[in-house]
Amino acid sequence: MALENIISWLSSRSPRNISLNTFSGRFRIQKGVFLLQVLGYPAVRKYPYSIYLKGPYCRDLADDYYSSRPISDFSPARDIPASYNAIFEELYSKNDEFIETVITLCSMSRANRGITKKELFDHFKWVKPNRIDNIGEGWEFLKKHGLVRGIT
Repeated sequence: MALENIISWLSSRSPRNISLNTFSGRFRIQKGVFLLQVLGYPAVRKYPYSIYLKGPYCRDLADDYYSSRPISDFSPARDIPASYNAIFEELYSKNDEFIETVITLCSMSRANRGITKKELFDHFKWVKPNRIDNIGEGWEFLKKHGLVRGIT
């Protein structure tokens, strides 16, 4: 599936269109593709993420979307499971700060298997002290959608 189709699908799950012309739009694409990876969507496996100022970031993904044609030229991907719709619709209904919190918590939990919830929260608070207001709600989002496992 072409990246443009995936971005079109992500945009269709957002209450406002995701635009490559805005920081918020590119931010939401980065976090959306990361979450698709976590969920096991195979078409985005090729994107290697690293931690960055606003959470997980992939330079290869940025290069690909900067070199793409306008997203409006593409229809949404049809092979993304319908079960993902509610996850993305709920996530994208929130502000960027909430999304940053959720995706960073998810990334940290995946990178630190066996970590306790307290250790995860302490590490998050150390890395992102300006995002602690969303930590409880972000954690509940991850649990609700089965995006964290084995953390006590």
